[in-house]
Parts: sequence; structure tokens; C-alpha cells
Amino acid sequence: QVVFNPCIQHGDSMIAALFSERKFVGIAENRQQRTEALNRMEYHHLKDQKKGQKYVLFDFESQPDSLELIKNESVDFILTEIPRFDFKRYVEDRDDYKSHLYELKQSIERYSQKLKPKAYIALIISDQRYQNQYYCCHADIINMLTATNLGLQGLINIIQDSQALKAFGYPSTYVPNIINQFAVIGRRRK
Repeated sequence: QVVFNPCIQHGDSMIAALFSERKFVGIAENRQQRTEALNRMEYHHLKDQKKGQKYVLFDFESQPDSLELIKNESVDFILTEIPRFDFKRYVEDRDDYKSHLYELKQSIERYSQKLKPKAYIALIISDQRYQNQYYCCHADIINMLTATNLGLQGLINIIQDSQALKAFGYPSTYVPNIINQFAVIGRRRK
């Protein structure tokens, strides 16, 4: 099986794929991110662990066409984390969040072309609070997903119990700082 992550960040998905004896294809944002992922893989002694276990790691900086190098319908599973939207940076124009979602939709449609028919995608996303508004980003991703060639298969709540549940604004207000993420599971229709 081939696992694909178009935004590898630190390389966790690559390490998990190789530990579970799957092949991996990933795209880093830049050379530094690619090097960090390879160093983490080496740290976990995965570089030459088993024969037949392969990985391909691109980076957009040196290969801007890396997504096109991956054959359509060649991937069994996509696992990627959706980048957080920077509300502080775009505080003046809330329409930028809608633009962000539109760009994500286009990217996910391109990524899903790499999936084999009826293969799965898992999108890791965190909800966000900015000022007095709570953004249900996972719900926005679900709505976006259903407008693509992917169908929603489920939602998994990933609770990060290694961190304590905290509150801010106490005692005047109580707003839980909920530390969790969601895995939105989709499946390619055709």
C-alpha cells in the first residue's frame, strides 16, 4: 500500500507508514522541512529498515511540479494535516477565511486525483477560536469535502490527553481551551 502526504511538515506520517511496512510518498514545503523529516526517519532507524520498503520525498522549493510527478490513481491512502488559518494576520478581512477554504478545496481535489478509486483520505484539522468567535473548521472541511469527488465516511475526534484541559478568562468568563483535533475521513467516489 502507498500512503501519500502532500504536506509532510515534521514527517510523522512518513514514520508511521514505514513502521507499518507501507510505501510512502510525501511533499515538503521546502528543503529544510524535507531534511528535518529525513533526519527524524534516520533517528527512528527507518532509513534502510526493510527491503522493499520505499519512500519518495519531494519538496516544492526544488521541485515545484512534484504533485504532477505522482501518477493519478496510484495512492491507497492520503493522510495530511490541514494548515491552521492565521486569523490574527487576516483580522481586517474575514472573506480571507472563505478564500482559504476555497484554496483548500482546490488542493484536495488535486490530491484526490492521486487516490485509487474508492480509496480513503484522512484530513487532520483543528477548530479555532479567534476573539469572541469559534470557528468549526472541521465542519467547514466536511462541507467542502462533499462538494468534491470525495464522500464523507466519518469523523474521528483526536483528543490530545498529554496536555491538560485549561480555561482562560476565569473567573469572569469560562472558555475551555479544548486541545483536540479532528480526522475527517473521506472516500473517493470513483
